[in-house]
Amino acid sequence: MMRGSRQQRGFTLIEMITTVVIIGIIAAVITPVINIAMRSYADTEARHDLTARGRIAIERIARELRHAVPNSISIINDGTGQEGIEFLSARTGGRYVAAIDNFGSAFSVVGRRFEKGVSRTALYLIVPGLSFQSGDHLVIGNGSPTALSTGATVVPISTISDTLLATDGTADGKVVTFGAHTFPNNSPGKHAQIADYTHEVGIAGDGLHWHRNSGISHFDLAQDWSAADPLLVHGVTGVNFTYIPGTPQSTGTLRIELALANDKESIELYHEIQIRNTP
Repeated sequence: MMRGSRQQRGFTLIEMITTVVIIGIIAAVITPVINIAMRSYADTEARHDLTARGRIAIERIARELRHAVPNSISIINDGTGQEGIEFLSARTGGRYVAAIDNFGSAFSVVGRRFEKGVSRTALYLIVPGLSFQSGDHLVIGNGSPTALSTGATVVPISTISDTLLATDGTADGKVVTFGAHTFPNNSPGKHAQIADYTHEVGIAGDGLHWHRNSGISHFDLAQDWSAADPLLVHGVTGVNFTYIPGTPQSTGTLRIELALANDKESIELYHEIQIRNTP
């Protein structure tokens, strides 16, 4: 009885060399493509990071500017060609009672009714839930940053109290007291703002910093921000603010151009913010 033979074969040397050469050629072709894809991904991530940081900073500025006292925005040059912005924020606002208003027997103390060009030490306000906080200032009829910086349209508040039925003919208002002050302008809508903080945003080093100070002592139309103030965003290579005030019948526009860079990418962001400026 004869047994059949079984032949066993492996790879020949030529086949192995051929396989190695083919794999090398494929690797040589694919590796640059992979490197390009990886670099592209890294660059995209770098741009995304810059864009995210820049937009967060711009959105923070826009959010705070919604509470700006009308006509308080000022563009400040820091002396190096870079620009910053200064504005006064209002924590609340309401309506004042004018001398010509007819509320019947309510708000009956004449010396607490607003009249432009007439000195007052107290005024009636209709602002539900208003209470006094340290650093509060009363703003009426503001038409420009200069009017605020000179104190023409703003005065520090001493107290805020409820009106009394026995004295004022109503218990539904507020009495705001302050040192004797003469407001030079009416407000078209009889608006009054309770201002709380001065804000400045500007570049120090490679960072955009946010300076905040209670009251208006730093509302001086000059740079007060520095690298010691809270950082809004880093990697800033330039910022430009442009403010178009508009008119009392239309909103103003603040344009922000923000340039950012890191070790891989650089971007420029542009944003417009509509500003309420009716005093």
